[in-house]
Amino acid sequence: MRRLAKAGVRLVSITQELGDDPMSNMIRQIMALFDEYQSKENAKHTLRAMKENARQGFWNGALPPIGYRIVEASERRGHRTKKTLEIDPVQAETVRLIFRLAREGSGSSGRWA
Repeated sequence: MRRLAKAGVRLVSITQELGDDPMSNMIRQIMALFDEYQSKENAKHTLRAMKENARQGFWNGALPPIGYRIVEASERRGHRTKKTLEIDPVQAETVRLIFRLAREGSGSSGRWA
């Protein structure tokens, strides 16, 4: 907030009308503390849910690791279908080659590790 004020930027809220007096500044800071607390609580609950999802063997999202693909599981939770990973047969040979070359080398180059 101080950096914004120094740069001449004024924060305007469409849901709360606050002035520039000391009392308004204090209320704004208290609201910011509550917002920060709520954000940290949301992060904590989200992380716990993602860990439980992974513990149950489901994929949380993002791109799958090389050599795997995302498939829909038979389980549904609400309107969402759970997803799991399975080996991608197209990429699997490439991944096996990478590990074999790292472990044994190509015959002329030696091990990669």
